[in-house]
Amino acid sequence: MARPTKTIKKTEKVTVRYSKLELRMIKKYADKTGVSVAEFVRLKSLDHQVRSRLTEDEADLYRKLVGMANNLNQLAKAANSGQTLTNYIIKTLDGVNQTITKLQ
Repeated sequence: MARPTKTIKKTEKVTVRYSKLELRMIKKYADKTGVSVAEFVRLKSLDHQVRSRLTEDEADLYRKLVGMANNLNQLAKAANSGQTLTNYIIKTLDGVNQTITKLQ
C-alpha cells in the first residue's frame, strides 16, 4: 500500500549558520528528543515544546504503574462487591505513591 500524500508540503527553505558548539548542542537535544535535527529546529523555531523521550528506567516505572493501576481497579471492584480488602488496597496505593515519587 502506498504512503498517503501530504496535504501540506514543505517547499520553502531557510539557511541558518551555527557555530560548531551550537550545532553539537542542537544535535544532542534532537537526539535526546528522538527527532531529526531539521524537525527539532523547525519545532523550536515555531515555539513548540519538544519533550525528551523516556529513558528505559522511566518506561519501566510507567509499565509498573499501569500494572498497579489495574490491580487497584480490581481491588476496588472487589471491595464494591462487599469484600474487605483494605490492607491490599493500602499496599497497592503505597506502591503507586513510591513509583510516582521515583518518576518525579
